[in-house]
Amino acid sequence: LVITVDDVEPSSSGKDELQAQDREYSHAHILNTSNNVADYEILKNNMARQYPFQLDPFQQQAVICLDRGDSVFVAAHTSAGKTVVAEYAVALCNLHKTRAIYTSPIKALSNQKFREFKLIFEDVGLITGDIQLHPEAFCLGKPTKLESRFRVTYSMLLNLLRVEHLSVIDVLKRSYVESASLRSALTQKTRLKETEKLLASKEDLNCAICFPTENHSIVDYYESLRTFLLSRAELWPELIRIPAVDKLLSPGRLIIVCLPEVERVATMAMILKIMVDGNSKKMTLLLSMEDDQGVAEHEKWKVDCFTRMSQEEQREIFERSLLQSAAFYGLEGISPQKFSDKMRRTCTVLDSIAFDRLIAICQKTLKIDPLAIIEEMKERNHPNYRTKSSDQVMQKIIDEIDNMAANWDSTKKGSMKLPGQDIQFADVHDKKSLQDKCDGLRLKLSTDGLLLSQDYYDRIKLLRRLNYIDDSNLVSLKGRVACEIHHQV
Repeated sequence: LVITVDDVEPSSSGKDELQAQDREYSHAHILNTSNNVADYEILKNNMARQYPFQLDPFQQQAVICLDRGDSVFVAAHTSAGKTVVAEYAVALCNLHKTRAIYTSPIKALSNQKFREFKLIFEDVGLITGDIQLHPEAFCLGKPTKLESRFRVTYSMLLNLLRVEHLSVIDVLKRSYVESASLRSALTQKTRLKETEKLLASKEDLNCAICFPTENHSIVDYYESLRTFLLSRAELWPELIRIPAVDKLLSPGRLIIVCLPEVERVATMAMILKIMVDGNSKKMTLLLSMEDDQGVAEHEKWKVDCFTRMSQEEQREIFERSLLQSAAFYGLEGISPQKFSDKMRRTCTVLDSIAFDRLIAICQKTLKIDPLAIIEEMKERNHPNYRTKSSDQVMQKIIDEIDNMAANWDSTKKGSMKLPGQDIQFADVHDKKSLQDKCDGLRLKLSTDGLLLSQDYYDRIKLLRRLNYIDDSNLVSLKGRVACEIHHQV
């Protein structure tokens, strides 16, 4: 029994043991658990939980320490009675009106203890990865996450390479680190077959009309454009760390952004504020829209649907929107917008927009009061305010955004016009997306998709360079000597 003590004076029965303790323990002490404890007889009648049997010496020591407020670590063989100590700790929490969390290494054990504790304490909850039962209870059962300590070491590789019938890759596949990928392998194989079948049904495009020359095609154009756009999207979060660029993105600056959550592939917006979210920065944007309650509700519904999607689906829609905006409206263009004089315009705010959505920074900056606009937009969400028209300041900002968008000439921004481009480009994008999915699934199912594959290849490369193994991965004399050494090479 290991008990950590701070400034608590030990009991008389434990003083001798503590004084004779090895001085290597500065915050923990091993107590004698071979005999009954005298202090237990004093505590016995006033315990937080009574037991119909006589406690073993180690249980007595643990109960005394818990009652005194010490931290306790119990190590005993199976069925020795460690759960009694845990039950008493929970009973103390119930007595002191505090909360207790019971953790176990596996989910099944948490479910079992939940049922047992429910009979004893009644006010018990359970939190696992898929269910939550009474999370407000004073006692919560929660399984702990298992983390594998399996590592690829040089000595392990040398010893495995000496055995002819053992494959290092097979050992890596059967490790606990790869257990999740092994469980999903069957599902991934099914998805791969379905994706390959769908890819085979896609016909190759005849692009003689779009690109008369033999050396170019719409596929080449698509791949070059996709590479450029994704590189630009990755570059924006790095550029804003430069003070000169960060200064440009001040409140009131007009920008062109890709917003797939509201189905705007390229639109004009105004920066309201820049927020720091961990290691990254996010934008709060103001957009103009039609002053119609039905349109506003539909916009909110689209944003809600987009946020419910997985990260993979959101990324795929974003890439499609980015490619469409560049192919149809130019690298820094926006979709043509025509506003009727009779149409009332209003605005909406989008929060937490990542900087990789940025397409271009406009030269124009509007003089605004960001805090006043944010407060104004909060009031607009109130039901009694929705029927009121925008004030002059807000209406002027909306008009400025709309005028900038209406006068933006996309044809001067490098837009390429293709005959039947909508159908052609959509077909190319669908086919390339399916091809990327197939490549990703094949990688996950291959040896290169293992989590430890890179560590394995790096260590094999070093062992070859140091002549512990040859080019055929046969262990040399130097490697065999290293295997006999009992420490890491």
